[in-house]
Amino acid sequence: MPLKLGVITDEISQDFEHALKTERALGAETVELRSLWGRNIADLPDAEVERALLLVREHGLAVNCIASPFLKVDLHPLAVLSDERAVAIL
Repeated sequence: MPLKLGVITDEISQDFEHALKTERALGAETVELRSLWGRNIADLPDAEVERALLLVREHGLAVNCIASPFLKVDLHPLAVLSDERAVAIL
């Protein structure tokens, strides 16, 4: 199965429709969704997720990945580097 070109939409623009149009013009067939309309995909209400999927389909694209913040954590503010290894002070 050949690989299909896809792009993270917010790397093009936070204007989701502009990003989709640009991807099609570049020959992409799939999109990766991370941030749409200035918000993380995980923070969008269901209605906006449905709108996004409709727009993806209208532009002849498919979603290849959801780049959610799952398992991402901020380092504790007192995290320091010591002896060439990270030591977090919790």
